[in-house]
Amino acid sequence: MAVKIKFAGWRRSGVFDFATTLDGGRMQGNLTLTLRNRADPTDTVPRTIAFEIMGPPDVRTLQPGAIRQLAPTADAIGVETTKCVHVEFAAPDLPWRYTPQLAANALLRPWIVLVVGTPGEVQLQQGGQVMIAPAALAAHDLNTSARWAHVHGEGSTAFARLLSPRELLADREYVAAIVPAFDGLGQPQWQLSSTAPPTVAGPKTLPCYFSWRFQTGPGGDFRTLAARLKPHAASPELGRAPLEYPRITPAAQLYVRGALAPIGGSDAALPAPVPTDLAQLIAPLTDPRGRPVVTVPAYGAAWTDPAAATWAVTANLDPRHRLTAGLGVNAGVVLQDTLAAAAGEQIGALEIAAQRIRHLTLGLHASGTLWRDRLPTDPAQRLLLYGPSLRRMMSDAGPLLGQIAGGGRPMPPALFSSAARRVLRPGTARARQAIAGARAPGAVLRAANTCPPPPPKVAAGLPHADALAKVSNRQSIDSFLRKALAEKALPHTAIVQLLRSFKRTGFPPSLVGAWDQLVTQMIAAMNQGLGLPHQALLTVLDPPGGKPLDSEGLAGALRTFDSRPDDASLLALGRLIPIQPPRRVCRPVDLTKLEKSVTSAIDPTGANPFVQQRVLASITGLSSQPLAPTEICPVLDFVSWRFLRDNAPDWLLPGGGTLEADSVVGLETNPKFVDGFLIGLNTQALAELRWRNFGVSSKCTPIRRFWGRIDLALDRAVDDIIGVETWAGTSDLGTSAHRPSGGGTDLVIVFKGDLFLRYPHTLIYLTAARIAGGAPDFTQDPAFTTQVFPSFQGKLGDDMVFFGFPLAPADAIKHWVVLEDTPSSYRFRNTTVGLPTPARIAAYDSATDGAGFADAAFEDPTRVLIDGSTLLAKVGP
Repeated sequence: MAVKIKFAGWRRSGVFDFATTLDGGRMQGNLTLTLRNRADPTDTVPRTIAFEIMGPPDVRTLQPGAIRQLAPTADAIGVETTKCVHVEFAAPDLPWRYTPQLAANALLRPWIVLVVGTPGEVQLQQGGQVMIAPAALAAHDLNTSARWAHVHGEGSTAFARLLSPRELLADREYVAAIVPAFDGLGQPQWQLSSTAPPTVAGPKTLPCYFSWRFQTGPGGDFRTLAARLKPHAASPELGRAPLEYPRITPAAQLYVRGALAPIGGSDAALPAPVPTDLAQLIAPLTDPRGRPVVTVPAYGAAWTDPAAATWAVTANLDPRHRLTAGLGVNAGVVLQDTLAAAAGEQIGALEIAAQRIRHLTLGLHASGTLWRDRLPTDPAQRLLLYGPSLRRMMSDAGPLLGQIAGGGRPMPPALFSSAARRVLRPGTARARQAIAGARAPGAVLRAANTCPPPPPKVAAGLPHADALAKVSNRQSIDSFLRKALAEKALPHTAIVQLLRSFKRTGFPPSLVGAWDQLVTQMIAAMNQGLGLPHQALLTVLDPPGGKPLDSEGLAGALRTFDSRPDDASLLALGRLIPIQPPRRVCRPVDLTKLEKSVTSAIDPTGANPFVQQRVLASITGLSSQPLAPTEICPVLDFVSWRFLRDNAPDWLLPGGGTLEADSVVGLETNPKFVDGFLIGLNTQALAELRWRNFGVSSKCTPIRRFWGRIDLALDRAVDDIIGVETWAGTSDLGTSAHRPSGGGTDLVIVFKGDLFLRYPHTLIYLTAARIAGGAPDFTQDPAFTTQVFPSFQGKLGDDMVFFGFPLAPADAIKHWVVLEDTPSSYRFRNTTVGLPTPARIAAYDSATDGAGFADAAFEDPTRVLIDGSTLLAKVGP
């Protein structure tokens, strides 16, 4: 996987372009400046200014923050021997900032170098000095120091890197020191002799700007260790151990498959005499007095009848699975204190919960007796009895009292107080003064729950809008007046309708003509937006007394008709006339509904009273009978395979020690082993917890994890079995129905070698092979469109690791196994060994500048592909 990065051989200020000579370790130069008169361009004064650039003798130390990263880090152990030690600087020009030389195209030596040597070769001294032995000096030829520094990247994100070219030895302690490469005269601090091999005469004491220590590990690196891996199919003997059953003749020769077994393996058929003999062995016995005798355990008895369930019969009558269950029992014995402590953390609050439940049941019984004997029969009297507690009863909208009293309710909150109950108590002087029946709870609540009558619609002495409505033949003119007041103008539509609907019959033609002329004038005035004489028109259209006018009355009205508009006076009158009653919220309470709701909420004799809900909500893990004596099923997060790793590794992977070094094999999980082991472990765990008087519920399965699976999509732990109490009686050991998500065996890849010991953070996953002609084609590189990551992993001994994938083992033939190095930083090789191509090797040897050397020595991230089909083989039972 090539990574393209832009490298540059050096970077520094352009002021060096004007430097020409070297004196006392500093570059010197001349800069010509011209002073020009802006008003007269011909008036100029030239001057030549001499300057010096600071050099290595002027530097005393590096500023804090100058160094951004070290590789390897300080005090690191197990460092690779094939990688250059290097230091990165935040400023991209720092390694060349004080170099007392000019650049020759891409070549420019840094003014500092990184020297690496053993503690005897690089000795730190007081006063910021370091003494470097000749061997370390000889390993750093200053004639080629331009190769050792480069700029990484471009623009504002660029930084500088300083390398040490020294090759490292395995299992050694080293000291890295940054020292000046030039002396006070601008000459190299040391020169190599022309002898072979080149040497330096005597040690050198130099200023030390920074130093750190580290220690290398064994020889080799990720690339070389990964190249040693040899994938092959597991042998038939791997993953199974011989077992002899000598109780029959001839003795039965069996094989027990371990927790990890070859792909496609299965258990051989069991000789018929074996289960018959075992059935007699585990049959219950009694002594002559009829007392039971302790015999071998009957696995599954904690959950079911061992003779009725298929899985229990297999676990008891097959010596291979009895052995597996026995390993689980042994784990429970060895880890009894650990399991008890883990259970105790969960059961620690059991006594507190039991005390709460005891108090709850006592309270329910006592309050139920009082409720049945003393509760009033009158619903209203019940409400007054509940009154003082209504403030503490909560509804979705807050305290119940606030919902039924005060605010928009007619009843005051004080009516439900203890003081109100004392006021209504019989026998007092106040009670004797009340009229008969007034003190009855029903009467009190009904009176208090009645809304007061609304105030009058109009002030005394003023006409009301309803009267005007009647006059104008409207059902209500409230909306009419509201609109008029809002628009500050009276709508004339109703008046025009009345004008046009006036009955002209019975009047002389001259009088009708005069009336029509008046109507025409009124309509014209209305169309022009002018006011109308409403009062005068109403005198004609709706005369006082309600009697229609005759000819004489109409003629008199027209002679005295006042045509002056009266809109303003009518609007003023409208402001004084209330057009609607004042808004006064009053919402009576449905007392019958309220009493039923409150009674049902606090009734302690119901099926699930509120107080019971509240107490039980504070306790988790209760059984389906919450008021019974408290028992729980503790869930112990115990990854069981680790017990086998620490105590019986041969049963985890029988024959694992016979694997050759640097082997890669494909195996599968053995669900029957897992089921049997967890049956035995849970059997012993339940017995131990009950013996210690823990309140563990019957048919509990406290330990359900064996491999320590993780669901990567949901980022949560996954059990290997569901509760044994839920196993179907017709199911056998290892069936997919015993797993939470179904499924059968999982693919497991086992590595034996130093790769994961040296590189524990190696990324491993599966990716699908390309398909050609309907079959996987491992001659082509994969597309990497899918990745299947391990759901569990583990370590066996010092040099063997395994990774389990949520994939059917047979599907391994369709996938590549991918290993990727995950370096913490960019690295560069200090040797040509391991470079991928001859061209890279040639470029490494011929590079003279930092950019060319960085391109050639750069360690590309390593990806290793293993053909999944090489991990499969047909295996017998």
